[in-house]
Amino acid sequence: YFTQTLQTIEGSGIVIKFDYIVPASSESDAIIKSVTIISPDNKKRVIEFSYSGQLLTEIIDQGDTIYSFDYFLENGSSPFLDHFEQDFGGYPNGSGNYHLIPDVLKSSGLIGRGSDRSVNPEYAVEASLRRITYATGGYTEFEWESNTFSYLGGTEYTGKINSDLTTSVSSDTIRACREMGF
Repeated sequence: YFTQTLQTIEGSGIVIKFDYIVPASSESDAIIKSVTIISPDNKKRVIEFSYSGQLLTEIIDQGDTIYSFDYFLENGSSPFLDHFEQDFGGYPNGSGNYHLIPDVLKSSGLIGRGSDRSVNPEYAVEASLRRITYATGGYTEFEWESNTFSYLGGTEYTGKINSDLTTSVSSDTIRACREMGF
């Protein structure tokens, strides 16, 4: 399996070429290593991209860093490896989950113990952009916060699947629940 990547853009005498790398430590698609812009008079401008893992850390134009990027990485985890440790919004929650199926409830009570899909604001920002620093020395800092909600439609939301309210469930979900002993 190979992802298609844009190699060249040409027009009005200008050529833009893209060079990619595939991180050895990941199963991800190719990421941009550099962009070369060739003018009609054959002058070249090379813009390079530096990464830490899959996170962009610098954009370098003709050898000068023009942007650098800093991320929230306090919990030491890689959000690209622990796909099951996430809340219902898809953000990391540090839960130690080994699947994504939450607790399943009926009016008679709990019928299946599932994954913790609750929000953990401390982990939710993991690998999110903290700061962009510009060539001028200026910067922009980002502050993130989690969304909250307590009702789904007219029903109080508890973070569990209420099978009395569920009207359609895919056969894959039912099969996964059975395989996990629910």
